[in-house]
Amino acid sequence: MTQEVVDEIKKRLEKEGLLKIKINKNIYVQEGISIDEFARILAQKTDSEVIDIRGRTIIIAKRK
Repeated sequence: MTQEVVDEIKKRLEKEGLLKIKINKNIYVQEGISIDEFARILAQKTDSEVIDIRGRTIIIAKRK
């Protein structure tokens, strides 16, 4: 996950408050982590919270 992606997600969260992001399986499999762990890392880097994980789709919201 590049810094550019993290920055874009942060911008979208500020604007929209809630995002639904579909993750390509290769992204987290190459890192050797689960989708749950990937979502946790994404939320930490974007200062957001994970609302739900459905399959490869992560729903995150801006932290209150």
